[in-house]
Amino acid sequence: MSKTLRNSGLHTAQEESELLVLKALASTRADGRQVALPLSALGFAAYPGYSFKAPQGAALAAAKLARSMQDRGLIGRNPGGLKSAGRGYVVRLAGIQALKAAQEIASVLPDSSLTSIQSAHVAAVFPEVRAQMAEFLKAGVDVVLARQTECGADVPPFCIAVASDQAFWVDCCETMELARSRAEALGLRVVELRAERGGLDGI
Repeated sequence: MSKTLRNSGLHTAQEESELLVLKALASTRADGRQVALPLSALGFAAYPGYSFKAPQGAALAAAKLARSMQDRGLIGRNPGGLKSAGRGYVVRLAGIQALKAAQEIASVLPDSSLTSIQSAHVAAVFPEVRAQMAEFLKAGVDVVLARQTECGADVPPFCIAVASDQAFWVDCCETMELARSRAEALGLRVVELRAERGGLDGI
């Protein structure tokens, strides 16, 4: 007898899952206090449409996502207390700001054909380049993947640059393979790979 895999074929992008978690945590309780949710509740919020046999399954699915968001200061663990939101995960200021930015992008571009992944990426970049970033993503422009030498060690070494304007970087990744995957997830067309140092014009 063949075994059916639970949630087989389902996929939710990390950026979309993070926004769903932030939305759930940004709400307030009836008494006006901040919402605190257990890890299992984050799993149910982050992966709508998934079927979890038990809350433990939802918690396991959300564990890596929650750790990543916690490491970046978007959410945190609350130990609980008489005047607190209760025990569980709570949204931090950086998370509120990220959610607000995503909502602003959605309101500015109500007729945009941006996907949820693209919208989340636009929301994460500096405000002064959001409009241009959104236009490039909407157009699905050609991009070049190259090893950059302009920035220091704090910036991943492989950049995704717009082919027609290579001074404009869409994102940076740790490896060429991750850069390709990221570009494709954002709906961009990879037209050239340059793995050598100084691969981009002007870099």
